[in-house]
Amino acid sequence: MNYKRCGGVLMHISSLPGKYAVGTMGEEAKAFVSSLKEMGFSLWQTLPLNPVDQSGSPYCSASAFAGNLALIDPMLLFRSGLISEAELKENEYDGSKYAANYAYAFEKRIKSLRCAFERLDKDTRDLVDIFASQNEWVFPYAYFMALKEHFGLKPWWEWDSNFVRYEDALEHKDEFRRETDFYIFAQYIFYTQFRSLKEHANSIGIGLMGDMPIYVSRDSADLWANRSEFQINEKSLAPSFVAGVPPDYFSEDGQLWGNPLYDWDKMEKNGFSWWKKRLGHSLKLFDTVRIDHFRAFASYWAVPAESKTAKNGKWIDGPGIKLFEAFRDDFVNPSIVAEDLGTFGEDVVKLLKDTDF
Repeated sequence: MNYKRCGGVLMHISSLPGKYAVGTMGEEAKAFVSSLKEMGFSLWQTLPLNPVDQSGSPYCSASAFAGNLALIDPMLLFRSGLISEAELKENEYDGSKYAANYAYAFEKRIKSLRCAFERLDKDTRDLVDIFASQNEWVFPYAYFMALKEHFGLKPWWEWDSNFVRYEDALEHKDEFRRETDFYIFAQYIFYTQFRSLKEHANSIGIGLMGDMPIYVSRDSADLWANRSEFQINEKSLAPSFVAGVPPDYFSEDGQLWGNPLYDWDKMEKNGFSWWKKRLGHSLKLFDTVRIDHFRAFASYWAVPAESKTAKNGKWIDGPGIKLFEAFRDDFVNPSIVAEDLGTFGEDVVKLLKDTDF
């Protein structure tokens, strides 16, 4: 599809009306796609599909790869024979179908998925195993979630010393095999439903536009399993600087986001391997990808971790065109949209021109 000039609608899946507390990837999503087609649009842009943090934001996620389980459609689980009619009924929300209750949705979806997991047949288990073998990110994430439950939802740096470092935790993985397998299964269900939705959209000429947050949470499977890719002190396991943006017309203190920053020098030495995997994952899911806070690839605002505001940060050079030249080795003409949020500095203007995004 050519998206050089076309129309589309931005609406997250969770905003779709329905009876399961938030919108899901089921019939209401397919109906929305059909409506877009009837109105003459070509694109449906969603917000990030990643798991959300405690404030409900996917921009500080526990994973750059995993999907938000609240978006799973219970009716599709029922039609697949994975949950009973009574278990399906438990997902229904007694409030307005135009309201949203994210905590309720997540609680009910997890309960239904656990019921489904207990009655898996061999054929489905084989499909889950294939999914796991094709997605190397899913085991570290699922193991991270299993351990997070075991340690009372504490952040990973507060876990028992045998589990704080991923390489040490691997020695104990068999002890948490069943709970890890559950989270792998849950991601298999999420991506099976999403793939079905995308295939339907594409079949009637609607492309899906994804949204890639530039940063992840410090308390994420990505950082836990890939510490060397981030600016983290190896002894304290804490960042010295965190992400944000400087003061502007809208905020005299700037915005202190608190996300860990990437170690771009180390990433360059391994050919930006982690970022290639991340972009490849997004391009497999979506027809075109919006990269959030694109300007940080040119230069990013680094704030001392102990700061209470973003005032005292400094601009540091990002990877620039080197990252996108590395992408070209693996991806032919990737469909990418860059969010620049203004044009502070000629570096981001030049980067946009050089990438032709």
